[in-house]
Amino acid sequence: MGSAALVGVVSGDTVTLNTGSASGAFASKTTGTAKTVTVSGLTMSGADSANYTLTQPSASADITTKALTVSGITANNKVYDGNTTATLNLGSAALAGAVSGDTVTLNSASATGSFASKTAGTAKTVTISGLTTSGTDAANYTLSQPSATADITTRALSVTATASNKVYDGTTSATVTLSDDRVSGDILSRSYSSASFSSKNVGTAKTVSVSGLSISGADAANYTVNTTTSATADITAATVSGSVTANNKVYDATTAATIATRSLTGVLGSDAVSLSGGTASFASKTVGAAKTVNVSGLTLSGTDAANYQLASTTASTTAAITARPLVVSAAGVNRAYNGGTNATVTLSDDRISGDTLSATYTSASFADKNVGTAKTVSVSGITISGTDAANYTANTTATATADITTRVLAVSATGVNKVYDGTTNATVTLSDNRVAGDSLSTSYTNAAFADKNAGTAKAVSVSGITVSGADSANYTFNTTASTTANITTATVTALVSAADKMYDGTTAATITGRSLTGVQGSDTVSLTGGTPVLPARQWARPRPSPRRA
Repeated sequence: MGSAALVGVVSGDTVTLNTGSASGAFASKTTGTAKTVTVSGLTMSGADSANYTLTQPSASADITTKALTVSGITANNKVYDGNTTATLNLGSAALAGAVSGDTVTLNSASATGSFASKTAGTAKTVTISGLTTSGTDAANYTLSQPSATADITTRALSVTATASNKVYDGTTSATVTLSDDRVSGDILSRSYSSASFSSKNVGTAKTVSVSGLSISGADAANYTVNTTTSATADITAATVSGSVTANNKVYDATTAATIATRSLTGVLGSDAVSLSGGTASFASKTVGAAKTVNVSGLTLSGTDAANYQLASTTASTTAAITARPLVVSAAGVNRAYNGGTNATVTLSDDRISGDTLSATYTSASFADKNVGTAKTVSVSGITISGTDAANYTANTTATATADITTRVLAVSATGVNKVYDGTTNATVTLSDNRVAGDSLSTSYTNAAFADKNAGTAKAVSVSGITVSGADSANYTFNTTASTTANITTATVTALVSAADKMYDGTTAATITGRSLTGVQGSDTVSLTGGTPVLPARQWARPRPSPRRA
């Protein structure tokens, strides 16, 4: 009322407006804006006041709604669930501030509570909304939504681990993938400080212990987390590669090979694993350098062998099959003396049974040509041929022994014809079948006709044949021989004597004596017969000695 003033007072009049008893009244009690207010109780005083009548003024004003508050509502504590929703206890909710007598009712059916934030905390403000009022006078009020406090406790986050299978690496270290039951949409990162298998060894569904679990991230403070968990996973065998070397060997007609060394690559640390077993064979039995050797049936052994697997149970390497020294031996063949040193031998060898070989030689000779027993025979130019010859090296020379036996020397005699001489003595010329060039002399002690008589092709027996000379020891010979020869008759000279006679006109004469010269020894040979004839008409003269007839 401080600004109330009279309007219409004549200038100079003394009129005073008295507001001490003035009052105003709205047309109705209800809220509204620019509501008419009827003013009453204004009066005038002063010397000239009687000259005036006072018209009570009117005004306008607002009736604003009265603020009502609510009491008795509490909010429940909750475990963090990632949202701000709060659960309200509305059973004791009541309005405060309603004008007595007004009809105003609190409606809580749609009331909701909401934490200021979703995060865990104690005595967190819960903002309540959705409370309304109803009733005749409800429009005259504004309801202040109340608030409450409650705790959001941390949520127990179950972190689980899924372990990754791994290939054996000699350690118990494990790798896991973490998962959890976080509230969808929350930002969390999980980590662990250690994950380890119960042992380093290969196995299936092996326990993996995980420790040092922790979480971080924007929403991590809203959770409590288990710091350990467990999982299972497999440790599969590590793959190792085996390699071998093979021993060179001397050809033995088989493909069998011997493993010299075995080694592994990929063994971890000081694990006790060895490559074992295996059967090795050459690609072929034949001689060769850097021949492929195939090995099969390799296995692993050792304390840690179960933690490994072979990339392959087979391997290959190379080795040489060197030629086998073939001992070719010679057996000398005895022979009769032939004046040369040439020899014949039979070759044999120590080949592997079943191999196809032929052995030959170019020369075999005795030390000298002479007869002897167990004489050294030198063999040279030995070679081998045949399907399997390339698998051998053979000696090119050999020695043997053999006998050169005496040669049967056939000494033959050629009888020399003779004139009968009253004896069986014969002369022969010896010849033989000696080896050309040999130095021999032949002789005999006796040669005799079967009888002393003349004849043709008479048998001559030769005895006491001997052979001498540089090469005679190389022969055996016949000591007798036979041949034939003629004994021609010996010529004798006949001597006769004739008797003298008187001419009788004839040539007839009379032999008075007969004799022979040239008769051998005591041979009985007589001169007989004969007809003496004188030359015609010649006188015979006595002669002092016989005439040769």
